[in-house]
Order: sequence, then C-alpha cells, then structure tokens
Amino acid sequence: MTALLIALAVQEDKFEYRTSLQELFPDYEIDASLKSASLEQLLTHTSGIGGESVFNEIDDVGLLHEIFQERIKEVRARGLLTREILKIPALSEPGQEIEYGNPAYIILGHLLERTHKRSYSELLQERIFQPLRMTSCGLGPAPKVFGHKDQISKFVPLQQDNPKVYGPAGRVHCSLEDWMKYAALHLDLQQGRSSLLSSELVKLLYQPMNSDGYTRGGWIRLGADENPVLYFEGSNTLNYAAILIALHHDLAVAAVSNAGGSVARDATQAALRMGTRLDP
Repeated sequence: MTALLIALAVQEDKFEYRTSLQELFPDYEIDASLKSASLEQLLTHTSGIGGESVFNEIDDVGLLHEIFQERIKEVRARGLLTREILKIPALSEPGQEIEYGNPAYIILGHLLERTHKRSYSELLQERIFQPLRMTSCGLGPAPKVFGHKDQISKFVPLQQDNPKVYGPAGRVHCSLEDWMKYAALHLDLQQGRSSLLSSELVKLLYQPMNSDGYTRGGWIRLGADENPVLYFEGSNTLNYAAILIALHHDLAVAAVSNAGGSVARDATQAALRMGTRLDP
C-alpha cells in the first residue's frame, strides 16, 4: 500500500521514480554512498540500506530506545529514524544488490508524510481505504483477533504488532473481504478498468526491476510475460499473510494465518496452491 501511495504522488508530480535521496531530502545529512540511491531503489530493495541490521549502526542508542518503546509520537519518530538511517554507509552500491528490508519503507512513509503534510494513517484512509470502502482496515493489532507466537510445542496468543514507526512497512490489518477489494484494484488497473493511475504509470508499477522480480509497486512479479503473477507475503511474527494475483486470469487469492513462523508460512502457501493451482 505504501508503494501505491508513492505511485499516486509520482502521478501528481511530487517526485519521480528516479529522484535520488539527495534530491528527496536536500536538508538531511546523507552518507555519500547513499546520495545517489533512487526512489525506485528504495521500493525494490536495492538502495543499499538493507535490513534491520542498519539499526545496529546508529550511534544514538537512547533515541532508538525512545522510538521503539513508542515514547516519541509516530510521525516525528519516523522522521528522526529516517535521518539516522541516512547517515549510515550503504551495505552495497545502490542498484547492485538485493536485500529485503523494512527500513527503506519506513523512509518511504516519512517521505509521504513530509510531502503531503499528513500522517501515514491519514493518507491510507483518505487515498486507499475510504475510496475502496475498506471499512475494517487500520494500523496495529486487529481488534478481537489475536496473533500467535510459535513456541516449540504450542502457539501462545498475543495481541501485539510491530512498533508504530513500522507503519509503512507492515502494520495494516483488514478483513479478507476488504483485502480482496485492494487486490481487485490491482486487477482493475492491469485490465484498464480503473483510471486511478495513467496507463504509463501502471506499466511502470508492475515492471520487474531485478532478478528477484521486485516491482515499483511493492509486488514480486513471477512467471513469463504471457502469464504474469504478482505475489507477496509478509509477517509480523505473530500473523502470516500471502496473496497471489494472476493477471491474465483476472484472479486473486489470499491466505492468512493468525500465527507466525514456518508452520504458518507453509500453511498459507498450501492454501494458495489449492486456491489457484498456480505454484507461487
């Protein structure tokens, strides 16, 4: 959903996919190795920022504690964390290596908030949830539904989620019915049934950008061009969700589990295969 909000901002000429970090944040201290990293590299996990290990390189341990203990308001926390991340040298030259990571999407969320002068939560509601009538959706633990932690011989119920600063990287909850409304939007964009984005931007959104198939839209694109499939899976360690969109079949299937870990992943994968007969 963060990637779709970025696409809407690109359509509004707020920035371009090739805009660099130096251009996006001209007033921030950015390590020289990251200055040329582009918006589309943040989206496709090739910026050089990498995963959560970047937090270990931040000198201000006290600030990190305040952020992850949620003692700083969410929007401000995202801005402060972005500033710290951008000071850290890249793990690899931008565009050269693929390393999935949430920090890039935290930065993207801050960029959206800085650009629109609205919180990430407000942008989701105004630009995605309300237009699609996704009335069950929000950020944080789902009401009345507990996730479960796999502790060897049993699953322990917990109603928790990732820290609030992670919102743009994975804190959305919604019903399956509402999630399918979001999937239907992507089918409609591909099939030309939605005018939300220009046809040129739609093409850019779903174009695979690297060997792992990551797209500017946040999806992984699999399969041959004549039978493309969009796929994504994610977990907050207490829940698991996976979705597959078969573009030429005009079909979307999702599978969820209120538990995390390898058992939940295997279960959701099996459910997708049963629902589509397409191996993700």
